[in-house]
Amino acid sequence: MSQNIPVEVLAAFKGGEIKPRWIRLETEEHTLKTIQIDMIYTHKITNFAGFKTFTFFCTIVVNECKRQIQLMYMTESCKWFITQE
Repeated sequence: MSQNIPVEVLAAFKGGEIKPRWIRLETEEHTLKTIQIDMIYTHKITNFAGFKTFTFFCTIVVNECKRQIQLMYMTESCKWFITQE
């Protein structure tokens, strides 16, 4: 079962390309945490439920540990999600 976690993203837009830089999410303690995206390995453009989406495969550093995440931007709603399988 997949789960989408809504996040806020600071992204750079240049020449029609989107490049996410930072994410902000709510922790279990209901505080906001801002995390820098360390590296974007690759991205792809797909259709999700009939809408154009950008999916980024990234690395972030949380508590000195690197984690790989899948970050999805849905163009129809202009919303960002971390997707988990």
